[in-house]
Amino acid sequence: MKSNLFQMNLDTSDKHARVAIIVTCYNLGEYLSECLESVLAQTMEDWVCIVIDDGSTDNTTEIAGRYTSISTKIHYHFQKNKGLAAARNKGIALTQSEFILPLDADDILDPRYLEEVTSLFEQEPSIKIAYTRVKRFGAEEKEYILQDYSFKQLLQGNMITATALYRRKDYDATSGYDSKLRGWEDWDFWVSLLNRDDKVAKHPEMLFWYRKRPGSMVSSISTRNAAFNKRYVFIKHAKKYRQLDDFSDGYNYAKQLLRFERKRLKLWLKEIGFIEIKD
Repeated sequence: MKSNLFQMNLDTSDKHARVAIIVTCYNLGEYLSECLESVLAQTMEDWVCIVIDDGSTDNTTEIAGRYTSISTKIHYHFQKNKGLAAARNKGIALTQSEFILPLDADDILDPRYLEEVTSLFEQEPSIKIAYTRVKRFGAEEKEYILQDYSFKQLLQGNMITATALYRRKDYDATSGYDSKLRGWEDWDFWVSLLNRDDKVAKHPEMLFWYRKRPGSMVSSISTRNAAFNKRYVFIKHAKKYRQLDDFSDGYNYAKQLLRFERKRLKLWLKEIGFIEIKD
């Protein structure tokens, strides 16, 4: 049985660190050291890091244990494999920090990430989510171009990175990351967290490095599953689509889904155990 290093040494000061960095890991032990080194290198020091091992069978436990001995601010928690969404929700539940930053175990933060991104909230307290430009590395070496944020565009597809800073109180106002989605958890969560008039900020520098790996979760999602995921998000958040003044241009697709496929989607959602949200 895996030892739970997390429960052995998390104290009150760690729980209340300003930022909780939630590192989710499933058989990514070969990359975990590089990820945690980038966390330790942060110029802002008021953070706690929770490594959630989602049932790994590689050397994740060994690597995580090495870093929990290096820093008292890094903690490790093992759970049976439940998927990315459940792992993030668990990590968030284990802390009481003001801000939350999800981070996949194969990605890297620039040393100034926390300092720079938290400053965006200080400059504009009404911001709901803040993130930065992104550099791809690994199989590709180039900037990951992100479309500028707008609520309308978010309802059509995601343009906010999974590694983005947000407040715990806003997380608590949602139902968390949806474990029924695989690969589209982030888009669904941002739609859950944001409303039409909410503010989102993007830092102009590339302070987040996204590792491009062959066979990653998103690249392995089939066309059929991707289509279902998109429809699932549309029907789940029907009320938010109706916040828009119209469904012009690209939103005709969403309108058609909501109008003509609602009955069939409800049947699908019932089959997979989704509790319907009444209009």
